[in-house]
Amino acid sequence: MAAETTFAKTIRTAIDSMLVDLHTALPCEVVAVDYEMQTVDVKIVVNRITSDDKVLAFDILTEVPIGYTQTKQYSITLPINVGDTGQLIFNERQLDNWIVNDEIKEPDDTRKHSLSDALFIPNFVSRINNIPNISTSELEIRTRDNLTKIRINENGTITADCKDFIINSENTTINATTNFTVNSPDSNFNGGTVKNDGVSMDNTHIHSQGADSVGNSQANTDAPIN
Repeated sequence: MAAETTFAKTIRTAIDSMLVDLHTALPCEVVAVDYEMQTVDVKIVVNRITSDDKVLAFDILTEVPIGYTQTKQYSITLPINVGDTGQLIFNERQLDNWIVNDEIKEPDDTRKHSLSDALFIPNFVSRINNIPNISTSELEIRTRDNLTKIRINENGTITADCKDFIINSENTTINATTNFTVNSPDSNFNGGTVKNDGVSMDNTHIHSQGADSVGNSQANTDAPIN
């Protein structure tokens, strides 16, 4: 019986020793950002324990790719700064050939779930840094202070709360099938002609007076005074 216990312990020790260098996912903190390469340097915020019960800190991981939400045509990005936290996932096989050259080929070595094959996903914080005042009824894209945000609810309403709202486009069309309302103490339209049903409403707008009651022609009205 003692021999079996010793054998089992030996097997368990061997497995634990192998698992020390097999990684799946870990929380981390950003210590440097390279926006051109879209990578971060990170420190892992949970220490590891070796098979002989030693507590060790991980080395800084460098040039870790950032996992933005993206396809070849579309992307959702957000600023990443030193001190931000997230989650590292460690890919099953070596990524070097694919991530550098976009080549589909066999890995150059047999490493698995290595620290060298991490991906940073900016989606994980400690509980004391949870998002404050989170909505329980609407989808929100927002700043942490909740002062600037876009809200979408299931009733079909989209609301933008912000200091300044700017649209840059070649052409802008608003299709309101029932009503279009602007509530503002001051409204300005600059840089071109404003028309209502094809009629100019800008500073060239005049009215034709036609003839008076005895048939005399009347001068058109002057353009509006600024």
